[in-house]
Amino acid sequence: MQDLVKWTIIIFAITIALEVGFYFLKRYYVNKLANVLVNGNSQEFERLVQNRFVRYIVPPFNREYMELNNYIATGNDKKTREMFETFRTRTLNNAQKKAVDVQGFNFYLTSKDASNTRYYLDELGKLDMDEKNMTTMKRLYSIIIENDRKMLDRIVEETERMTGEEKLDNQLLLAQVYANLEDRENAEKYLLLVKEGAEKK
Repeated sequence: MQDLVKWTIIIFAITIALEVGFYFLKRYYVNKLANVLVNGNSQEFERLVQNRFVRYIVPPFNREYMELNNYIATGNDKKTREMFETFRTRTLNNAQKKAVDVQGFNFYLTSKDASNTRYYLDELGKLDMDEKNMTTMKRLYSIIIENDRKMLDRIVEETERMTGEEKLDNQLLLAQVYANLEDRENAEKYLLLVKEGAEKK
């Protein structure tokens, strides 16, 4: 009986050790993939992500979401669109869906793809997005997709009256708007204002 108890304890300890080891191994490879991606080493990222062991140990969403970001960073629009279609077939939790939908909105907004931008804006509206971010995305949609120049003028005017963090946020928004409208002069102007404002903080 004592031997049985002893071996039960040993087996339990080994099981816990394996679970802890697996957790740290998984975290190691997730971090390694993320670091390679952030450093812009696309070839190394693709080599790692195709590794059979990495594909086994890294959770599918983490791996596929990083693959999506790699495709966006390298300008592979075909693969990016395919990955977004793949995510539409997945069952995702709220945090995962929000991450994908924000990327989808930004990607299709930049591509000026009205129907897909609208799709992701509507999907984000169903999630627990904070009001400030939803307002920003609706404004971006109005200006870039619907060509609402009155909205753009309104943001420029309100930015002039703002101070502090609010002003910096709006200046960054305007830099993004002008970049998407391919107005390089104004995009650089507002990016410079953001940089100067941030340095004063």
